[in-house]
Amino acid sequence: YLPAINWMLLAGVLVLVVQFKSSSAMAAAYGIAVTGTMVVTTCLGYLVARHVWNWSRPVALAAIVPFLVLDLIFFGANLVRVIEGGWVPLVVASAIGLIIATWVRGRKIVGLFEQRQSIPLTDLAAALAKRPPERVDGNAVFLTGNPHAAPGALLHNLKHNKVLHARNYILSVRTADRPVIDEEHRATVERVDDNFTIVVLKYGFMESPDIPRDLGLGGKYEKKGLDPMQTSFFIGRNTLKPDAEKGMPPWQDRIFMFLQRNASDPTDFLRIPPGKVVELGEQVTV
Repeated sequence: YLPAINWMLLAGVLVLVVQFKSSSAMAAAYGIAVTGTMVVTTCLGYLVARHVWNWSRPVALAAIVPFLVLDLIFFGANLVRVIEGGWVPLVVASAIGLIIATWVRGRKIVGLFEQRQSIPLTDLAAALAKRPPERVDGNAVFLTGNPHAAPGALLHNLKHNKVLHARNYILSVRTADRPVIDEEHRATVERVDDNFTIVVLKYGFMESPDIPRDLGLGGKYEKKGLDPMQTSFFIGRNTLKPDAEKGMPPWQDRIFMFLQRNASDPTDFLRIPPGKVVELGEQVTV
């Protein structure tokens, strides 16, 4: 359930009602919307057959092309009514597609930057074993997408604060392609050395993550559990800067930066207490 999406849908419905005034006037827009959805669904069906079901290309094409031909015939027949209101779903679909493409491309640029800046966690552990930094008591949980690379927040903490907690957990949260994950299959734990432990938590797409609960604050990863009062969560938070000479065009930079600023806070989604969160980051050009 996404409240913001529901409010956007309400606003869209009100705009359509005011613009078209009657259901009969929406016939052209409705026809293009439905037949366009049929075309897109059939194309997605081909991708599922190829990449999820692992069908060969000839088999996938043989199964999909007949449906696609019919869908394109229906869609083409409705295109003659674009001027009568059929342009509305085309504009909406193009805008949504542009937003999705901008977000994907922008996140890819940020991901490549983070990948270039990162080092393998095992290399960092070996370096710290040779030259140990100042140690402080307590637990540190570093959230990251790649648990086998040293998180940027960890590197910044070592660079600027020059300290390492007594126990450090490299946490990665994954979403599975099924609705629910059994509790016994929720966590995967890998101990790197005495300083670092990798934890991967998996959730179904219908589940709501609860990191403090599922990370083992009740005793799953330590004999006495992770004391909530002695645990800090470190999150990387990069500041985006536009760069016309690389990355995306300026107009697309502005869209991506707007989306990034208005993205939901991961601490809310993961149910991490705000008072336990430390954000560290750097500037990234997109």
